[in-house]
Amino acid sequence: MTTYPPTPSRRALYLQLSLYTMLMIGLLVLNLVTYSGHLWVVYPALGWGMALLFQYTTYRREQQNAMSQQLAAGQVADWMLRKPERMRMRAFDDYEEQEFV
Repeated sequence: MTTYPPTPSRRALYLQLSLYTMLMIGLLVLNLVTYSGHLWVVYPALGWGMALLFQYTTYRREQQNAMSQQLAAGQVADWMLRKPERMRMRAFDDYEEQEFV
């Protein structure tokens, strides 16, 4: 079975997502503690959220390009070949477990 190590862009995406989550929770707490009638935490959350969305779309595009190049070169990973079979097996197992009245 072929496994691929996490790419630098995947690590960067997860790092940014975890930093975003922690910092936005901190800013939300700060905003609620010092509440003056306005939730200003929405503005940094939207701004950084759009940047994260752009980074995610770039990551997905890189991932799809790499997969297309592998398929064109005939380098298909084992999991890509087994996935439909596993899905069919799981669906069949669910069908067998159902009780019909």
